[in-house]
Amino acid sequence: MTVGVLGRVSAATGVVVYAYCVMLDHVHVVASPSHRCDIVQLVGRIKANASRELRARGAPERIWQRGFWDHFLRRDEEVARVAAYVIENPVRAGLVQCRDAYPHWGGIAVAGLRAS
Repeated sequence: MTVGVLGRVSAATGVVVYAYCVMLDHVHVVASPSHRCDIVQLVGRIKANASRELRARGAPERIWQRGFWDHFLRRDEEVARVAAYVIENPVRAGLVQCRDAYPHWGGIAVAGLRAS
């Protein structure tokens, strides 16, 4: 459900999502803002839309923490390297042995990384 919300918000705002990984209790997103939506607005829209859908499915009123942690890439940081780090989170967390065993990741910077 969260992946669907991320895709719809990205499409509606023009934000480029290079990579994402939905974990059990948090979400990692590597994105570039658009002229219509900055990162703060992006996170707000994702949280609002996901909360609405989750409440419709019986989830509690409060789902997300108030703030979020962000990191802006510097010139020497490559998007592909940061995206690869993000999608390896389930492996580092011990949820799966390899990233392809975890279904909740994707993005354009990682398009060729999923095993066939």
